[in-house]
Amino acid sequence: QAKRFQEGNQPNKAGQYFERALNYAPESAALHHDYGILLGSHQQFEKAKQQFELALRYDPQSQPSKDALKMVTEALGKP
Repeated sequence: QAKRFQEGNQPNKAGQYFERALNYAPESAALHHDYGILLGSHQQFEKAKQQFELALRYDPQSQPSKDALKMVTEALGKP
């Protein structure tokens, strides 16, 4: 449902669903990654960075999460 709200341009509702889903599956790299995408798309780069770092903790080989982390880190102006 989070993705449905995300696609329907309802980021607050999508964020609520991601947070609920993460309560049930806190080690889901995919959920952390997708939540990071949502946050980043709304310029919440620090929060997005945290989600991508968590995604990589649970799936260190995820190239999409590595790429996304690099992008938000650059957006924050950090090396």
